[in-house]
Amino acid sequence: MIIAKEELEVNKMELRAKASKIKGHPGVIRIHESHIEEVDFDKGDEIELCTPGTEGTGIIVEVSADRYVQKGFVSIRKGDMDKLNIRNNDLVILRRYKAKGDKSGKRQSKEVVIEGNKLSCPICANDQFWSRATLLNTRGLTFLDWDWVNKNAQNYVCSKCGYIYWFHL
Repeated sequence: MIIAKEELEVNKMELRAKASKIKGHPGVIRIHESHIEEVDFDKGDEIELCTPGTEGTGIIVEVSADRYVQKGFVSIRKGDMDKLNIRNNDLVILRRYKAKGDKSGKRQSKEVVIEGNKLSCPICANDQFWSRATLLNTRGLTFLDWDWVNKNAQNYVCSKCGYIYWFHL
């Protein structure tokens, strides 16, 4: 998803790009967990990934924190790097954005349709959800400190009451 320049709110971090060798779905970047607090990002937040001078015209990606990513670097899927003509060690910018009219600057809620069925919250009947990816941990890989190898689930969180739908990817 490309976003318009006037939709952005500045809250950014500059890091060096590194191509990810870990399989997963596109649109997810990994940064060292200590960087999360530096810019007040939360795991699962959607932010803009761009290069210097192109701020406001980048792609929207989801943040994942990992203690195995080198500090000062962001691990990016090769396909996402190609979209923005980014090479290893290029300087990239991670920016929080918000759409016009969104006072929180956090997550964007929308209607969700899964296999032709519109999601509706079973608790409050709301039809607006924000999304995030969640790691599905297993005991064995957690014991080995290899949590990042586990599969992901797609979550849709009710914007009104917080009820969470889980879908295995």
